[in-house]
Amino acid sequence: MHRRGIEADVGRYRCQKLIAGAVGVVAAVLAVTPVATAAPLAAHGLSPMGVTLPDAATAETQLLDLLNQARVDAGLQALVRIPSYDHYAREWSGFMSTGGCTERDGTKLCHRQNLAVIASLAAPKGWARAGENVGTVPDGGTVLSLHNAFMNSASHRANILHVQYNAVGVGVTFDANGALFVTFEFIATIGVPNSTGPVVGFPEPPAGSSEEDAFVFYLNFLRQQAGVQTVTRQAVLDRESAYWSNRMLSGICIGSSLCNRKDSRDVAKAAVGSGKTKWWGGAVGQTYATDTSAQISQLTQNSAMRALLLRPDVNLVGIGYSITADGKRLITLILLNARNAASSLPTSGNGCGWVTSTLRQRAKGPEVRAAQCALASKGGWTGPVDGSYNSTFAKAIKVFQKSMRLRVNGTLDPKTRKALGVS
Repeated sequence: MHRRGIEADVGRYRCQKLIAGAVGVVAAVLAVTPVATAAPLAAHGLSPMGVTLPDAATAETQLLDLLNQARVDAGLQALVRIPSYDHYAREWSGFMSTGGCTERDGTKLCHRQNLAVIASLAAPKGWARAGENVGTVPDGGTVLSLHNAFMNSASHRANILHVQYNAVGVGVTFDANGALFVTFEFIATIGVPNSTGPVVGFPEPPAGSSEEDAFVFYLNFLRQQAGVQTVTRQAVLDRESAYWSNRMLSGICIGSSLCNRKDSRDVAKAAVGSGKTKWWGGAVGQTYATDTSAQISQLTQNSAMRALLLRPDVNLVGIGYSITADGKRLITLILLNARNAASSLPTSGNGCGWVTSTLRQRAKGPEVRAAQCALASKGGWTGPVDGSYNSTFAKAIKVFQKSMRLRVNGTLDPKTRKALGVS
């Protein structure tokens, strides 16, 4: 068996006021790159030229032709157009053209916060880098003037001429005043880009979903697009994830806000029993995003984290949040490959987990929490589920043993574990 822990530190996503903006998301970097500021169109001498803008489809074709001509002139390959990326580019241009950015943060243009999720949908086999350019030109301007504005801005030009990119999506929408809004979605796919793949719509989680349920909903959506089995939330893994997020919140990670736990093997045993798992792994992250699609997007920017979340043989997951005083979310994920996910918990138990060996006073860890949870469910424990087998818990076990006519020794021996439903 192998244990793998991944630590992700996801920085706060910021949007600045701009006329055209660019964002690059590099999968190997854990923090989302801040939006770059570009000068207004007028600063480039691009006043309206009295030429009527073409329809949206024609504008998309012209903008893509200009972009690819610039790449070819620079000695780079032309970008392949991906239909699903076009879909999301048009969707975002529509969001901007109807005032979505103004409503969100007071800017005329802004960047999407779930770019990594969109990239994963466009390239289910994986991607190395993703980026976005957004821009606008008023009625009376030209497609060429907007292209020149992009090329005269260092941040946007860097996206257009980045050597890694091999595919793109482009979407144009007009607002009620005839102004053109455009979004370019850039991506460096693993393998050859699929220029004929179907458009994959971005779903919404069921109404009333908790934040944890919504996160797993999006995780499973990405897993389905990647062609791997979905995962199921499991009570023990949820409890252990929440436990570790709370520990991080309390300052367990000396010198850092994030750290990996060292008892993952014990967590696996408490969750599915000894010898019933082939693999387990954990991940921690932090983000200010409250939208769950943005949370998973930020986490999947890291290639190692994305590989963990999309690992084909995983079938169980736990997720736990803790929120800091300033609104930062500390997220813990635990993933397992259980031999039989459907029967991972004891049939006579109550979702609390397994105790795989005899435990005595002074024991600590996930299996003690399983026992505390089980005893609490039977009304025999009102203390914390903290994994500490102290004298108070030992006394509670003795009371339970006496009520079940078992040997009263305060020890979680085989008969006591069976009576509790944790073995």
